[in-house]
Amino acid sequence: MSSLRPFPIPAIVGFLLPCLAILLCASPLPAQNNEGKFLFLLASGFLCDPGDASACPATTKSNQGDSYEMSGAGTIDVQSNSVRAAGTYTHRSPSGNVLE
Repeated sequence: MSSLRPFPIPAIVGFLLPCLAILLCASPLPAQNNEGKFLFLLASGFLCDPGDASACPATTKSNQGDSYEMSGAGTIDVQSNSVRAAGTYTHRSPSGNVLE
């Protein structure tokens, strides 16, 4: 005696109907026309996850031991070769004192 049962029709309809709706209603999106303007983030925005603050602010050290902490955001316009940005920086001595 065979224990095979037919696949339930409601399961087929419940799966195929949403798939068919997505295929019929989907349309390609037009390409973005940014005209050579790009947004950039430097240790700010979504890059600074509250659970992991190791990336913010971005820090670099000089050969003399001074450190520079930076964060900001801006736009780059490739056609006019210009950058518009705003942000902050902190200059620290090798001992950690704020110089600027």
